[in-house]
Formats: sequence, C-alpha cells, structure tokens
Amino acid sequence: MSPAKLNDLPPEIFIRIGTFLDEDDLLAIRLTCKECNTKAHEAHLTAVFQCRRVYFAPASFGNLSKIGGHPSKANLRVRDIIISCSMPYQTCRDAIVGDTPASKNEKVGGGPRGVLSVVSDTSRRLIPDVEQMQATGDEVVRLAQAFAKLPNIRSIRIERDDSLPLSRSELNLYFPDLKLTPGNRIPKELGEIRGEYIQYDAAVSFWDIPVSAAIRAGSKLETLIDSHDPECPEGIPLDWFACSQTRLEAFRDKWSCLRVLKFDVDASCALKNRSEADSDSETESYPNKTRKPEKEQLNSRNPAFCTWLESLMGLEELELSSNCLADAEDDYEAYILPTTTGLPNLKKLSLRIMKLDFRNLCNFLRFCKSTLCTLSISECSLENPVSSWFRLLKHIRTQCTNIKVLSLSPSLRDYPQDKYSELYLPWIEARKNPVSRKLIATVGAREDNRTNYMLEKDLGRILDANFVPEEFWNSLTNGGWVRDGLGDGLMEITLVTPRKEMFF
Repeated sequence: MSPAKLNDLPPEIFIRIGTFLDEDDLLAIRLTCKECNTKAHEAHLTAVFQCRRVYFAPASFGNLSKIGGHPSKANLRVRDIIISCSMPYQTCRDAIVGDTPASKNEKVGGGPRGVLSVVSDTSRRLIPDVEQMQATGDEVVRLAQAFAKLPNIRSIRIERDDSLPLSRSELNLYFPDLKLTPGNRIPKELGEIRGEYIQYDAAVSFWDIPVSAAIRAGSKLETLIDSHDPECPEGIPLDWFACSQTRLEAFRDKWSCLRVLKFDVDASCALKNRSEADSDSETESYPNKTRKPEKEQLNSRNPAFCTWLESLMGLEELELSSNCLADAEDDYEAYILPTTTGLPNLKKLSLRIMKLDFRNLCNFLRFCKSTLCTLSISECSLENPVSSWFRLLKHIRTQCTNIKVLSLSPSLRDYPQDKYSELYLPWIEARKNPVSRKLIATVGAREDNRTNYMLEKDLGRILDANFVPEEFWNSLTNGGWVRDGLGDGLMEITLVTPRKEMFF
C-alpha cells in the first residue's frame, strides 16, 4: 500500500484542517497542485470570509460594506462578526520610530523602521477620520448599511479586550503602503501590531452600536456575546433596556432565532447616551445632584430589563453577570428575573456576581424546569444564605428534573455579622450519573475559609434525608463548613480524592 498523501484527503477533512490555518497557509496549499487547489478552495474562502473582525474605523466599516456588494457573492459566506472595541491605528508610534535600528530587510516596508514609519504616518492621517465618525455619531448607520448586505450573519461577539494582533490582510487594509503580499510577515523585531482601545463617553456604546445596527438591518442572529473585560467591568445599564413598544416588537420579531445571549448588566450607573436608533423611546435621566438612591433606581429599571429579556423567547443559553454586588452590610436589594412568560426553551443558565431573590429565582426556573440541563450560579448572594441555598437545592432537586450539570458557589459577601459569621457555605459541582441517574457532587471549601476539604457526595440522597438547613450542610461537608474557632471547633473531616470525570 502506497503512503497516504495530502491530496488523498477528502474535501471535508480539508475544511476541518482549514479551521486551524490562516488564509495565507491555505493559499499556499492551494498553490501546490490542481487537486489541492480544488479541495482547499472552500476551506480557503471560509477562512477569509466566514468570520470578520470589525474595528471602530471608517475603513473597517467600509470594507465590510464592500464585501457585501462584491459580485462573487462572498457576502453570503459571512456568518460571524467580531466587534473589536478598538481602532487599528496607533497614537504613540512616533516616539519609537527614531529609536528603531535600521535593517537590511528591505522586503517589508524597509525593515522595522520602515514599517513603523508607515504605521505612524497612516495613523496620524486617519485617526481624525475616526474621531469625526465618533463626533457625528453615524456608526450605527454605517454598520447597519454593511449588515444589510450580509444576510447570513448569525453571530456577533463584542470583544472589549481584543488582544489578537492584526493579520496580514488587516494590515494591508488599514496600512496599504506596507504592501504585504501573501507569505510576507512583519519583522520579528517589532513583535505584533495590535489595535488601540478607543474611548467613548460610556462603555455601553460598544454594545449599543452593533445591537442597534443589527436590529435596523434585520439580521437574524442566533448568538450575541458581549465578552467580559476584567479591567473595565462596566456592564450594560438597566436604563438601556427601557425600550419603546416599537423597538421591543423589533427585538421580538427579528431576533426570534436568538439562541445564545451573554452579557454583563450594571445597576450602579444610569445610561448617559442613547443611540439615535432608539430616539422614539422615552428615557429617564438622573442628574448627579438629584440622582435617586441605588435601591430605588434598581426597582424602577429592573421591570424594563425583564420585559426586554422575555421578548427573546427562543433563548436556549443565557449568561448574566453583574459588576456590582454590594457589601454585606448594605441594604439587601436583588436583581429580579422575568416571571411573566419566562424563558421556556432555556437549556443552559449561568448567573454570576448577582444578588438574587429566592422566590423570584424559583419562579423564573419554573418556566424552564423541563428543558434546563445546565445551571451555574457563581459568586451570587441570597438573603438568609444558610436556609435559602438549602431551599434552592431542594427546589432544583424536585422541580428541575432534567438537570445534568449543576454548579453553585455562594458569594463570600453572603455572610452577615451575626451567628452565621463563622459558617462558610461550600462550592458544589455536581453531575448526574447517566447510568445510576444519581446527582453526584464534588464539594469543597472556599479559598477564604481556613478549613480545607474536598469531598465526593451523593447530593440527591443527602437532600432527601435532611430537612433542616444546618443538618444538611453538616452532612454535605462533614462539618467542614464551620470555621475553626467557633464553639468546640471543627468536626473530623474525611478527605476523598474525587474521580477525574467529576470535574468540569
């Protein structure tokens, strides 16, 4: 038998391999022979057009619109849009051009100094265009015009911390004087060239602009993700969700196919600027001198958020997180989840860093109890935590019968300075055994706790056997939830090494 060759691979394998290669590598494969050219053709076009990264720059918006009008129908291949919260240009390159040594490499823009000169000169010339676009506020219009020419867009991902370097084709687009032909690379001495974060008065603009553009263009999204940036934790203000009835109907109609939604919410600040696309809606303003207390603001804005969320009835995966969990001594005020029609198709739910209301959460879960398979509640807070988390587990055990993966991690801020101040609830990660159907859990101590344990427990059996919260937590943790120094100290703890398949 003769050894297998690259051109012996079927086309579908070429497409799979293409997901790990960039467009230049695929072009090189196509140039090897006619058969490889034929088989790698589809993978190459997919690598070029399926996922497009958009920067906040007129050239980027214009290029996306140009793809939409190309006679080759490349616009039909565009499915995924990455919104980079940056511009491709640099504001601080001038200072280092003079300090960069000359190079004998004249192939790419005259070596490192030549590349930096091109980047610096082009940035200096085009940054005013970016500022002008911001000043006129026509980003939504430009992006909507581009989206309207791309009928197969299915996902938008907003990258608030975009650390990926510019590709060769992107460098050619934004810095055409570099003249980077396929196969050429930026000199290694320079490292990688990345975009520079762009400033808006409110971080919500990075969400509002692409979302408003997608609604205006009628894009039938299936996935919308606003990635979390740990250095800029500002989420979407609840004011943003106070839509007019017309705009609400647009979400309900045009995003009926939306299946995955992930974003951060922020109840700590009012929305400063609204897009012109929602100019027909009434918005409240809270001047600094007369701003309502946080508790009153949350109560007044949360229903609008619930109404907006329930307009997306087809959601199957929802991930919500908040950037403001008040300290334990603050008045307790919880986020309210929608309970009018709920989200009956939800299969995966993740809540992170939020104050929750026990009854409201149970009512929300009631609508998706037969479909929910994965539930994660991390760093969240419940009032009366010792009893509330126990009751929540009981509710999940009896009502959410299709749960296969469960992850709970109560917030350390859950503990008021009273008799429970020395009691630390554990984190719980549980999976349903497909054979025995038992909910087997790995239980462990929090990092801030002075105890140390990791146990494997039959969560369902312990829930069924205990009806008093304190007895349940004692049984689940072998007494390890009681911090050393309270009463007679800790009960004896038996350590168990969990099996590998128990971890996520």
